[in-house]
Parts: sequence; structure tokens; C-alpha cells
Amino acid sequence: MKEKNEKKNELICFDELEPTKVEWLWFPYIPFGKVTILQGYPGCGKSTFILSLAAALSKGLNLPLSEIKHDPCNIVYQNTEDGLEDTVLPRFLLAQGDTHKLFTINEKERFVTFDDVRIAETIKATNCKLLVLDPLSAYIGDVNMNVSNKVRMQFRPLINVANETGCAIVIIAHLNKSRSANPMENSSGSGDIIGAVRSALVIAQDPDNLEKYYFFQQKNNLAKRGDTLEFKIEDGKIIFVGETDISLEAFCASHVFVPGRPDERVQDAVEIITEIMGDAPRKPAVLFRTALEEAGISDGTITSARKKLGITSKRMDGHWSWINPKCSINQ
Repeated sequence: MKEKNEKKNELICFDELEPTKVEWLWFPYIPFGKVTILQGYPGCGKSTFILSLAAALSKGLNLPLSEIKHDPCNIVYQNTEDGLEDTVLPRFLLAQGDTHKLFTINEKERFVTFDDVRIAETIKATNCKLLVLDPLSAYIGDVNMNVSNKVRMQFRPLINVANETGCAIVIIAHLNKSRSANPMENSSGSGDIIGAVRSALVIAQDPDNLEKYYFFQQKNNLAKRGDTLEFKIEDGKIIFVGETDISLEAFCASHVFVPGRPDERVQDAVEIITEIMGDAPRKPAVLFRTALEEAGISDGTITSARKKLGITSKRMDGHWSWINPKCSINQ
């Protein structure tokens, strides 16, 4: 009888389950009960960005462009690259966070890894809503990140903890040095790292305007991909500018240097955009996108053409419009 019960416990019948809705810490970027990854090149503000979000959560403030209201909550932040007293704490204070709400697991005696029981224990002890592991390479454990089956196994304990506790877990990771037009090729390690998480986010600095930063959603398994956000960093503080219609794919494609790449397609795109825009101060973005896609012009080429013409974009009345710099928008 005991053997039968043990075998029964190994099976879950879906008839015994109740459907549940995904809850969000920050819709549609960071879900509760799941693992999210935030990637970027060194020095692009990843840690400053996540600490800015943590500071807002510690005060019960809405996250950027979010209507979800949270009570002030606890955050656990693990970081192996920056000093707690001289870097992490000053950044958090600069973002006006409540230090009573920020915690870290002591790693002086023993480093934290994905399968560390202290992660679940700390989430339960603090009732934190967000746990951050910064960076991925320090916390994934003793594994070759380029080996797919090994990576998946390393992620399983962390995924289980997120699911069981309902905590949002965010991993910070560096992009590799390839700077490919394909965003997936820019992620460090095996593609299974992106496959293991439910939401993948990317922060990038505009090489043509170093004061401009973008926050992209590369992948979302739980909802429609979120809009790209533009922000800037002033005196160490994150300041959100608003939404922009540039995609991660377009950004990567337009900032890849390919020796000898002809610019005929850019000129084709310039001519199409100029013809559609005419003398109008603005027109719906969909008009341009449709015509350019029908002409077989890539996102990267479109971005280059827009840059050449000075065309900007803005959400107006619920739709994206392209703005003609030669005409006043008040016309």
C-alpha cells in the first residue's frame, strides 16, 4: 500500500489543478513567481537601473509607465562586483530608496548560487517581492554557460523557488562582445539561458548619443512584448523620458559595422519616407512601415534612413506617429 501511495505522489493530474493568472511586479516586463534576465554591456547602467526600480518599490511608488500600485516592499539584492557601502548603498540612496527595505545575504563565508537554500529562506524571512542576482556569471555556479543541458539544470532550482514563493527574481547579465545584428547572438553563454527565463530585458546606450539609453524587452513568454523605453542618467540617477518605437532588432542591426556595406538601400528608404511624409509635420508610423516592408527594407536600414532625415517618433492618441523635423508639429 505504501509503495502505491508513493507512486501516486509522483503524478499530478491536471484535473486537480486550478488555473491562475500571472501577477506582475512591473507589467509586462517583470512577472511575479518567475525568473527574468536583464542584460547589457558593461557600464550601460544595469545596476543603477535595477536599484532605481528597487528604490521605487521600497517606497511604494509606481514603476515607470505602470498603473500597478504596490505597497512598500522588501528587496533582496546580491552583488559581487560592487562594494555594498561605497557603491550599492550610495546608488540606492541617490534613488531615494528606504534602506530599511533593502537586504542582502552575507556572502563573506559562503558564496550564493542558484541552488543555495538561503535564497528561499531569505525570501520567506523578508517576504521580499524582488530578489536580484548581479551578475549571472557569479551566481549560476560551477558550470560551463555554453553547455545547454548543464545551463537548464542550473536554472531549475531558481525557477522552482520563484514559483513556490511568488517572488520576482531578476538576474543581471553582461552581453558578449559580438555586437551582432541578431540580438540572440549578443547574449552570453548558451541560448538556453534566454530560453530558461520568462522575460528577457536589454539595456543599451545609443553610440550616436551617449546621453540616451534604451530599455528593450527581447522576449516575453507571458504577455505581448512591452514597448521600448528611453531614459537618461543624470548625476547617477535614472530619469525616464518615455516610450519610443525603436525595436531591439532595429537597434542591433543599425549599430553593427559591416565593412563595405553599400548604402543604396538606405537611400531607397530615404526616398520612400520623404515621398510619404511630403510637407506634413507628422504622419502615422504604420504608413511608413507598410511601404518600407513591402519594399523589402530591413529594420536596421529604416533606422539609418530615419536618422539621416532626422525623423523622430511619438505616441499620439494611442498610435505612433513619425515627426518631420522640417515642419512645426503645431501646424
